[in-house]
Amino acid sequence: MVEAVANAGGMGCLPLGGWSPEKTLDLIREKKSKTNRPFAVNLFAHSLATKVSVDDIEKMETYLETLHKGYNLPFDRKPNSSYRFYNHLCRFS
Repeated sequence: MVEAVANAGGMGCLPLGGWSPEKTLDLIREKKSKTNRPFAVNLFAHSLATKVSVDDIEKMETYLETLHKGYNLPFDRKPNSSYRFYNHLCRFS
């Protein structure tokens, strides 16, 4: 979609929150190979919590599921271990 918007003359934006540096570069290179037009890259540079409770993750998943259902969108719950990129930065309690 990013390259389609850029190729149509708009400003496509590639959201890259939570990806590893390697995956981030791969995604940018993939998009650059499909367009010679400029596009934005949305990086997240917020500070992370050092301790995350499993209960907090469950609450977040429930909230996201409710939002998805409100718009008739599918939602797949993810196991806590699927939050790989942040696991090395956080302690789960």
